[in-house]
Amino acid sequence: MPLAQVVEGVVELVTYDPAMSMQADRAEHICREEWDRRTAELARPGPRSPSDDVRVGAAFERLRRDGYIAEMNIGVDQSDAISELRDRLDKTPGARGYVFFHVQDAERLAEEPGDLYIGFGSRPGDDAGGLEAGRAAASAFAAEDLPVTWNGAVATRILLPGLVWRRPLPG
Repeated sequence: MPLAQVVEGVVELVTYDPAMSMQADRAEHICREEWDRRTAELARPGPRSPSDDVRVGAAFERLRRDGYIAEMNIGVDQSDAISELRDRLDKTPGARGYVFFHVQDAERLAEEPGDLYIGFGSRPGDDAGGLEAGRAAASAFAAEDLPVTWNGAVATRILLPGLVWRRPLPG
């Protein structure tokens, strides 16, 4: 989220939470300092080129071209993301299934290296379609030279371990 939203959320937290002893202006100052630190950190080259976030984005783009609803950072958690994606699947004729990671998954990428879990599926009760989505996702990530760990089960998410996420902070 953009800096203004981060500051707004943190200031709201320290202002309205009686357990917080920090003043709003101090909280804002810390947010801005951390934002500047991370911006400078992201300006330095990462260990791989293209960076892992670019590779993940390319895999998601590949999945979209192949007929999947593929979304990064969708929904707060897994059930929220699946609910939204199933709604979209119902409204998208010809869509083969969905692939995603949600906000909580994305938050794990703040620490480098980070692990990214990838969810996938199809319409309710369509395990074969879900398995096809999982195979397509694993193949798309492997094609982008990303480490892929998955046991091949429809009930298990795909793991992309040890990623270094270099995506710039939003403006």
